[in-house]
Amino acid sequence: MTNQARIDEEPTQQELDELKAIVPDIGELVNEFQRATLATNLNFILGNKSVREWLKRHREVGICNNHSLVDMVRAIRMDAVKAMVEQATQEAIKKQGWAIQGVFSNDPNDHSFAYSIGAKDILGVEVFIHACMDTKVLGYFVNEVLERLREGEDHAAIETSKGAKCTVGDGQQPSRLRVIKVPGEAALKANIFRLNPEVPEVVYQILLADANNALPGEGNYDTSMGVQFLTISGTDTPDNVTKH
Repeated sequence: MTNQARIDEEPTQQELDELKAIVPDIGELVNEFQRATLATNLNFILGNKSVREWLKRHREVGICNNHSLVDMVRAIRMDAVKAMVEQATQEAIKKQGWAIQGVFSNDPNDHSFAYSIGAKDILGVEVFIHACMDTKVLGYFVNEVLERLREGEDHAAIETSKGAKCTVGDGQQPSRLRVIKVPGEAALKANIFRLNPEVPEVVYQILLADANNALPGEGNYDTSMGVQFLTISGTDTPDNVTKH
């Protein structure tokens, strides 16, 4: 038995034969790619049973159909992807001190976000940003703020980006930022930091200016930027914010 999934490997004839012995009509239930995933992962543990045991059990109770088999393939691949993400995260933390996770959203009622993992151990805080932008761009801002915090800047003193600029009128200006304190509990409830196992009591949220370099709370701020605010309190709270 093993907890390491084999992804995108060619199955041996012996593995294919065993799969067919368990599910004789496997060729009619799933495609070649799905069949290969199942065949190469018969020893893989899903929950408390191996894929082999799950297949036999599904066959016994009469639920070994396309739906259940496809779900099994997805579970195998998701576990493998999670393991690869965790490995990349640990490598980034070891190299830089933290990792940055971007989460893309194609939901028109929601927006992408990016957050740090591991910064708590050296800075005591984690940082996130939530806006209608590419996750790589969002990750850039998270990384910049973390670097400046490591250099000793106070979060409240960070007012512009050192690297990012925006076009205003006929010229360009440094992109404006605002970094506010947010309760870690509120961030967790909003499903931010979903891959971060340890979130401190207080985290920092980056507020990003719009194309006109206006920040949330300012009269001409373009709300299509989609910056979302969590439940916050105290002097850090900007005016006229959307809470969720």
